[in-house]
Formats: sequence, structure tokens, C-alpha cells
Amino acid sequence: MEKLQDGHIYFLNTQKLGKTGNLGKHSDNRQYTIWETLENTAKKKADRLYFIIDEAHRGMQGAAAEWLHDNLGENCPQIYLINLFGNMNDSEKEVLRKRKIALVDLETLLEGKEHNKYEEAYKRFFSKIEESKEMCFEDRAPYINKDPYKWKEREEDAYVLNMLEFSNEILEQEGDYVLLPEVKRNQYRNYFSDRFNTFIFKCKNINTNFIHTLSNLIKLQMMCLIPLYDNQADQLKSICKSVEEQNLDVKLEWRLQIDLYLLQMYRIDGAEEKYQQIITACEEYLDQLPNSNKAAYWIELARHAATMFDIEEMKCTLNKMTHTGIKNEIAKAGLYLQIGERDLSERILKECLDELRKKRLDASHNASYKSYLSLCYIASGNWVRQDNDYSDSEYKDNVYQTRAIILNLENQLREEILNSNVKADTQANVFEVNRNRGNSITFGQSRLQRLSFEFILMLDMLCLPIFTDQSILLPTVMEEIVHTSAELKKLKKLFGKNKLIYYQKRMYLM
Repeated sequence: MEKLQDGHIYFLNTQKLGKTGNLGKHSDNRQYTIWETLENTAKKKADRLYFIIDEAHRGMQGAAAEWLHDNLGENCPQIYLINLFGNMNDSEKEVLRKRKIALVDLETLLEGKEHNKYEEAYKRFFSKIEESKEMCFEDRAPYINKDPYKWKEREEDAYVLNMLEFSNEILEQEGDYVLLPEVKRNQYRNYFSDRFNTFIFKCKNINTNFIHTLSNLIKLQMMCLIPLYDNQADQLKSICKSVEEQNLDVKLEWRLQIDLYLLQMYRIDGAEEKYQQIITACEEYLDQLPNSNKAAYWIELARHAATMFDIEEMKCTLNKMTHTGIKNEIAKAGLYLQIGERDLSERILKECLDELRKKRLDASHNASYKSYLSLCYIASGNWVRQDNDYSDSEYKDNVYQTRAIILNLENQLREEILNSNVKADTQANVFEVNRNRGNSITFGQSRLQRLSFEFILMLDMLCLPIFTDQSILLPTVMEEIVHTSAELKKLKKLFGKNKLIYYQKRMYLM
């Protein structure tokens, strides 16, 4: 076979790999040798390919591991040798380390009095693994069973510190993905959105820990595709003013995270004057930021230039970006596509593909990045070419596959729009003599409105040209959220019945 199949355990007797064995030879019945099969598998599935070497004799594990390295070369995945190595001398260990073979010595788990040290060592090893399994979110989240708005002022410092530690933990776990799957988004939204409001409206002690935690919560809000509302934006600006007045020594990356959230809201709302005010504030500290943070800022400015149909400004802004990671580079390629720079976009995508191959990422991160890369490649008009190098089909069952997350959200949105239309038609055709004809007031956010916001913010985050099926959804989506913003209402009134121009203006359809 060309590659080993996922979800299978293969047993291999190393003696069959000798000169007298057939596994290492081509024949009429064997198109690929075992070495070619292993090499092909390691190239494509290094993030989920594991070798377990079962050799009891002293020295045989090291020899078998070196044997893998010799035959697979640079395609060999990281090898961990797990055993008791008390009898292995330092020179033997050093040889293995130089071959990038990591030793996991179970001797450290023993007390020295065990009757069967091998059995006891492995029991304790598997027990450690069991203990380290990730606790469920409900067990980890602080104050999850407590009303987020009901706590005493003397508890504030402890509350902020606990939220800082927990938000750091979640961001370390989830912060690098392109999009979060629905289950994760809902879980984090239900927990963090109320805590975000608590922070900005109830906390009084604005200090370093507070700003750091607030920055984390904003990242999580944006990852969960949660919009920023006018009253929240006003409060964030008030907090930033307090930071300046107190001359707090906070990291500028935290301040930028607040400003990026404000910029996204004002851009989508069409509040140009407020947008430019935040830009002016950002320019004062931009030069002091690391390139990784500047990249997020340049992407935001490029989105704004696209909204204003300013192609030259968009090019100028994108040219300022330095390479800071695959996700930002794919976004950059998507923005270049929007202005017709297809060759430049494809060159960036090729570099991203090469970089992704060299990285030893886990399956979920590969699914997230490779699928995003594939979508950008298809958006450039390459869906006809069927280039397997850009295919994300091998990750179709991974919950972090970007394509699947997008399709799931779009399907839910279509279903909710259909349900909403059916309800409207039903209500319109029901005649009730005694029906109350007064105004109805709806509190909170409907599911259709929430999905509409998620859809808009998802498209905004991806920076890709909009696909046809997505453009069909846009008019209904914009109608659903337009009443939430005074600026959007003004724009709609300005453009009148020519809604297509209005929607193009908002979503930078080129």
C-alpha cells in the first residue's frame, strides 16, 4: 500500500526486514516497499503516526529507534523511548539524544522496593496519563455556578486573577486555530460573554492584571464571533482613557487588542469618524509593537481600505506586513485576491504550504490551517485544477477543519432563515378577531440575529473573497442586523432601494 491507513494498528516483525525478507523488495504483488510506505505515511501524517518499539533486551530499543532514523531520514517523526533505563550508561543515552530520540525513563516513578519493577513502573506510568486527562470545561471554569454580576467589591482582585489564569489557559489551548468549532464557540460564549460585561461595567480597580484579563476576554470574544455593541465600545474607550490618566505601565499588545475590537466594530458599522479616532490613537504606539502584533493591525487597515474601495492603499498596507505566521499569511493572500493580485496570492499560498509541511503540528492545527489554505486556493479560481497538494479532504472528520466549521454555520443560518420565513408567512395568513394589534417588543438576541452576526464576523475574519452561496445569504443577514446600529441605519437610508450597493459597501465585494 502507498500509505498506512488512519485508525489502524500495524504489527511489524523487524526480522522480516532483513535481506531474506520480502517487505523491502518490489514485486508483482508489491508496488511499494515497506520503507516507501512508511516514508509516504510520515510525509503526510507525521502528526498522527506513532512507532512503538517493543524490544525487551538492553540496547535493542535504541538500535531499533536508530534503525527507523536511518531508513526514514528527515521524514521520521519524533521518537520517544519509554522504558527503565537504569542500566544504560551516559554515553549510550547521549548517542540517542543526538539522533533526536527522547528517553522517557520510568525509573523515576519507582521507590526501589518493588518486586516486579517493570510491571509497577508501567502501572504508575499509565496512572499518570489517566490523571493528566483534560478535565471538562465545567470543572475548570472559575465561578461557573455563580451569577457573574453578583460578587462583592472586596472579591474583585481575586476574581480578576482567577479569570486571568483561566483565560490564559483557554487561549493557550485554542488561540492558534483559524476558527473554533460550534461546540467550543457556544461553550465559551455562554461563559465568557457575561464575564466580559462584568469586567467592563462592574470592575473598579483598573490595574495591570485587569487590562491583561480584559485583553484576553476580548480575544475570546472575537474568536467566538461575538459583536461589540455601542455601550460596550463606549465603556472600553473610557477604560483606555483611565489607563492613560493613571499612566499605567501595561503591555501595548493588550492595548492594541482593545483597539482592534473597536476598529472592527466601527468599520463594519461604517462609523468612519470614530474609526479614524482609534487609528490616531494606535499610531502613537504602533512602532513599539512586535511584528506579530503589527500584522493584525495591517490586516485591519487592509480590510478598511477594501471597504473604501481604495485598492492602492490596500496594496501599500499589505506590503508593510512581514511574515508572522501561516494564519496571517493566508489572510494576506486572501486580501490580495480581492484586488485581483492572483499571482502574488498564489505565491504566498505556495510558501504557506511548504511551511506547513515542515512544521510538526498536531492533527487539529493541520486541519485548521490546511483547510483555510485550501479555501483560499479555491477562491483564486483553482477549483478546476484539483491540486491534491492543497486538498484538506484528509481532515474531513476533524472538528477543527475550517471548511466544515464554515459550512456548518452557513447551513444553520439557512435553516434559521427558512424557519423565520415560515413563521412570518404563517402569522401573515392567520386571522384572529381579538388579536392585540399593539407593538411587540423583543428582548435579547434572537438565534437568527446571533447566527447573522457570527456569519458576518466569520467572513470578516477569513479575509477571503466571498463565494456565491455566501453572497446569496448576505441581504437577509444584513437586514437582520441593520437595526442594531445607528450607523448601519444611516447607510441603508443613504443607499435607499439599491441594496446591492449597500451590501457590497459593507462586505467589500470586489
